Amino acid sequence: MYTARTQDELARIALGALVTRSNLSDVAQGSVIDTLAQSMGALAADIEQRLALVRDAFDFRNATGAELDARLLELPPNSVERLAATAATGLVNVTFNGALASDLILETGTSFTSSTNPELIYSTFEEITILAGNTQAELEVVSSIEGSLGNCNAQAIDTILQADPLIISVENTSAFVNGSDEETDSALKRRALLYLQSLARAQGPALEFAALSYTGQPERLSLASIYEPLDIRGYSELYIDDGTGTLGNRTRAGAIYNGTVPASGLTELYHDAPATDPVVPLKSVVTPTGTVFIPLDADKYTSIPERGVIYVDPTAYFAGQQWSLGNYEVYTGPIANIQRLIEGDPSNPNQSPAWRAAGTRVRVLSPSITRVSFDVQITPVSGYDIESIQTASESAINDLMAGLRIGQPLYIAEIIETLMSLDGVLNTRVYQAGSGTQQTPQALDDIYPPPRQVIRLNELNIIPVIEET
Repeated sequence: MYTARTQDELARIALGALVTRSNLSDVAQGSVIDTLAQSMGALAADIEQRLALVRDAFDFRNATGAELDARLLELPPNSVERLAATAATGLVNVTFNGALASDLILETGTSFTSSTNPELIYSTFEEITILAGNTQAELEVVSSIEGSLGNCNAQAIDTILQADPLIISVENTSAFVNGSDEETDSALKRRALLYLQSLARAQGPALEFAALSYTGQPERLSLASIYEPLDIRGYSELYIDDGTGTLGNRTRAGAIYNGTVPASGLTELYHDAPATDPVVPLKSVVTPTGTVFIPLDADKYTSIPERGVIYVDPTAYFAGQQWSLGNYEVYTGPIANIQRLIEGDPSNPNQSPAWRAAGTRVRVLSPSITRVSFDVQITPVSGYDIESIQTASESAINDLMAGLRIGQPLYIAEIIETLMSLDGVLNTRVYQAGSGTQQTPQALDDIYPPPRQVIRLNELNIIPVIEET
């Protein structure tokens, strides 16, 4: 790696060259040859600094804004581009005026808002059918404003704007936190570095880069984190999330396949992929009451749900026996799309060349989410606007918690360090939710999630505290 040398270092080299190649020996400070050496060192140092600037000009880590975008355009086409802002999405619970007498079709654009921020509208983006008999329903809505401004706290959406008259109330039980601003320079640089690490395609950073850069769905993923169980060799799980925690709920029923075992035997079965769980193969058995299907013994098959294949022991079936598959669910949406991207498509190797190494398994899953609420007391520096500090603090905490990986603890010291780095913050303390305004508030302890869970923010209450004098 090239490192520019200093003037003193280059002057010593020049002085040594003059002494060894001539009869001159007066090297005292201020002597003729010392002055010549210092002059040569200054000229050479200037050239070295210019060379360093040329080198740094091609390092995207030193670029910002439009210059950073231009540097990344020099990478292979369609590899790393700045991600645009996305609108917040989430679920709201609506209550009907009694049980529905018949199926209710809610049109696209059914909309709600917040009494505290009526300019922000949340609307359904597809037609939804609610079955008769329901008194409540859960609807997925999207913010009218792109970026983090479309996020909101739990219970913030409480006003019906345009909806069927049978809907009498609305509420969001969880905060909306997946509205993302245009990708920042720092996030773009991190993803570009992941791209460079991904060129061998099979490591954890490569899989995370593939997921974070995937643009086949309207959402933008906020989490792509590899988990490698120590007790299962060659197996890993890629957990993805868009901030809602609901990607794992996007499923459909898998098609049921059946047939007759050929004379050559049966060693492989195929089904729709990616299945949400291992799929159980069945075999026909004749009983006194007729033919029934029973599951194969667990040691007679191996299900690979993400690929849609079941490897069957050759002794599990006999020729002429009927086989079938048990009921199973299949992922749709981002989980299915990214799973296909990782597995690859032999018929389209340019667009789907695969990211999984031979002999390994990678399952794309949605993590369990631990929602955390807490209070934060902030003492502002005298003369600073408390509302601006509150806004900056909320944004900083959201960014911190949105960056937590699968199984990564939430350290209270990290929250404090993040807030103390903001302009205008004199002091800060973190307390358990609801206790920050009490006479004896309860300190919040570090939170350690299980290996397959991720911590995300639920409710945040920022409390300004006047500096004691």
